[in-house]
Amino acid sequence: MKVGIIHDMTETKPINLKKSIFDSIELKIKDPILGFESVEEYVHHILEKALEIQNESGKKSEDELVEEKLKQLGYI
Repeated sequence: MKVGIIHDMTETKPINLKKSIFDSIELKIKDPILGFESVEEYVHHILEKALEIQNESGKKSEDELVEEKLKQLGYI
């Protein structure tokens, strides 16, 4: 299934998803608490969040990331 991804809020580019993934997302977004109107909107949101996390972690040194992980695990 193709999903249009919003790029710069004006242009979209299609991506391909396995039907099973598309169907799973469709079921998930039926929950009105999530607030997503379409599979495209959900995929866009998830990809934006993933890229934010990746960009934030790219700013930290490897030592900082290890220390942060150790804190999360309760070792520090």
